[in-house]
Amino acid sequence: MEENVTDVKPPLSYGATVTVIGLFGGVFWGAIFQLFAYFNFTEVGPTFIIRSWIKADFAKGWMGVILSLVCLSIISLLFAYLYSILFRKFNSYWLGVGYGLVLWALIFLVLRPLFPGMKTVMELSINTIITTICLFLLFGLFIGYSISFEYHEEQLEKKARAEKNKAQV
Repeated sequence: MEENVTDVKPPLSYGATVTVIGLFGGVFWGAIFQLFAYFNFTEVGPTFIIRSWIKADFAKGWMGVILSLVCLSIISLLFAYLYSILFRKFNSYWLGVGYGLVLWALIFLVLRPLFPGMKTVMELSINTIITTICLFLLFGLFIGYSISFEYHEEQLEKKARAEKNKAQV
């Protein structure tokens, strides 16, 4: 069966791909974070984002988890675009792992005063510290490698199109 050229959907632009990666990363890794909190691998769950400012009862239940996942998706989107601006040209998964570690330090050490309900790192259990560091390392790896891969694939496609156009002339 022949494929009609008009039926082929164009691929997402690079910016749209970064948006999808960022939003999916926030939802997926936020859900994993919630799962870790549910099974008591960590004292801190994704709801620390809203429970620091919203004292209503709904923030402690499933509605708080959903709202936190939405917030994490937006924050993840910003982190994805930041990575894209700074590091997209580097094709190394180690850079993504390092990015995740920097994000962990940023949230748990530098920005912790913005979350008054969250304990300091010295007050957290070793399980919480290790679990959250691992989670952020994996998040950074996901964001970093996905964005770098997409950037390099786009560059290869541009080069192939340029060579094809050059050959046709």
